[in-house]
Amino acid sequence: MPKLTKFKEQSKFLIFLIIFLLTLLLFYKIIPFLYYGGVRIFIYISELKKMGSFWMSTRNTCEIILMGPVFAIIYYFLMKKLIIEIDKEQGKNKYYVVLIEIGVLIFICISVMGHAIHVLFNNVSRVYYDFNGGMDTTELYSLLYYSDEWLGHHLIHVGYFGYIIMALFVEFLAKENRKLNKDELLYAILCGIGLSIIFTYIACEGQATVMVLILCCVLLIIEIIIIILKNISILERPILMCTLINNIIVIGFFILWVIIFDIKPYYPFIYQPSELG
Repeated sequence: MPKLTKFKEQSKFLIFLIIFLLTLLLFYKIIPFLYYGGVRIFIYISELKKMGSFWMSTRNTCEIILMGPVFAIIYYFLMKKLIIEIDKEQGKNKYYVVLIEIGVLIFICISVMGHAIHVLFNNVSRVYYDFNGGMDTTELYSLLYYSDEWLGHHLIHVGYFGYIIMALFVEFLAKENRKLNKDELLYAILCGIGLSIIFTYIACEGQATVMVLILCCVLLIIEIIIIILKNISILERPILMCTLINNIIVIGFFILWVIIFDIKPYYPFIYQPSELG
């Protein structure tokens, strides 16, 4: 059995991936499901001089807080640790670092906005559904549906895709990269599979599937071109390896999905599981 690499000796980029994915799993699929119920929030509507109220589930509250600002803070400090690996004195790296830092802040804002919009409007859609006995095509429900399923989901995907892209940029600019040990290689492959599960699952459940496909296709093409032109070894770059695996699996999965279930004649073209009964 090969000797395992000590945690302190593992690639910092691999550690980034592991913490990134485990935190997502913890915040999205574990902690919110530890608590049930919710709370009724009362608010005085000044213009009507009356008290109103609405119900907010614990899960929704957890998602807004954990997947928004809490995860954003964790990601920010993870990126600060990675950026140290860039030699700012070499070439134009100091300018690239500034652009990466700006990009990190932009994608954090997009991600936090996406989660808040998605969760809040999803909650409002539920209230509308309960009071009106289902969905309809009124202007009000159309706005709710757009905000939840389109705007919210698209912002979330752009945010998380951007998170990975920023880390990938840092990896390309890093001072040096060593060949991954056998156990690190296994971890990187598992991270790639884990990332693909996140993107395929969330894309299937929302209306952002086509956008995710386009992003993965574009990134895959760019990565292949850079690997060929720069003669880069993916065995030295865990984030690059992870994204390659993710892109291939996501693209392959949705090609198979379309072959099995066909496509819709309107955007987002891909059928959601709920539409297939």
